[in-house]
Amino acid sequence: MNIFLTKDRTNYRRWINFLLSLLLPGSAQYLSGRKVAGVLWFLFLLLMQGMLSSYEFLYDSPSTFWTTIAKLFIVLQLIDACRCSIQKMRIKRWGTTLGSYLLLIILIPVCSALIIRQFFVQPFTVPTGAMQPTIMGITTGADGNQLSGDQIIVNKTAYWRNPPQRGDIVVFKTKGIDHPNVRSSVTYLKRIVGLPGETVSIHPPEILINGKLITEPEILVTISSGQKGYHGYTLAHDGSDAILTTPAKSITLGDDEYFVMGDNSERSLDSRYFGPIKRSSILGKVVYRHSPPHRKGRVQ
Repeated sequence: MNIFLTKDRTNYRRWINFLLSLLLPGSAQYLSGRKVAGVLWFLFLLLMQGMLSSYEFLYDSPSTFWTTIAKLFIVLQLIDACRCSIQKMRIKRWGTTLGSYLLLIILIPVCSALIIRQFFVQPFTVPTGAMQPTIMGITTGADGNQLSGDQIIVNKTAYWRNPPQRGDIVVFKTKGIDHPNVRSSVTYLKRIVGLPGETVSIHPPEILINGKLITEPEILVTISSGQKGYHGYTLAHDGSDAILTTPAKSITLGDDEYFVMGDNSERSLDSRYFGPIKRSSILGKVVYRHSPPHRKGRVQ
């Protein structure tokens, strides 16, 4: 009795389908001629794994419910893989068929990841201390070793339907900013304090909008009052390249302009120096910190 082939020696026995599907989900369907089904099964199981990883990433614990659902679909995939047997093939055809399958299941997730990064969400590592203590930059530990900055997630869809709001922490492109200390074509991370059409001035440690103290959102009040490790807002250091260097000075924003500042304004190169930023330069809103583990969580 041949353990690999059926009695008529034209097809492989179903246990080979089962084994292939355990090693590489969807491959048995693909090899048996059900190519679309094979690729879809693989991508679906990959998506389920991504959901489980995301849940554990966000909540620091696995989801029993979704883990059970994922296991159920693995079993269903194995059952489906054994529906059609694989025709007997030469070694060369095994190689080319499996090779084309591997190419597909690699290219599709890679292209999907690039699309997600380009248009939906993107990770960033923060190098400077301009937003401390909200978001930490590179620091030196007690042992003298350098500690990397917070790693954040930026939601690029946040402003598809709604405009940026006061208090949002945004990542924006520096292209078009004319200032000697601002590198071109890099990204900066700051908090929005002034909206289009408003007049902004600074009376340390407060920010004034249209001549009035900011009363919301709460985070701006917390910063200006020096609570929770913040130190209030400061004027720009005096210099020919600075805009807001005295309480008497102010700036009125255009219809498409936003005034941004670092929470740690003493160490921040922001709109006090290079002026407001355009809406078109904003890449997205900072929504989550995923590293270091002890600081993981939503960013306010």
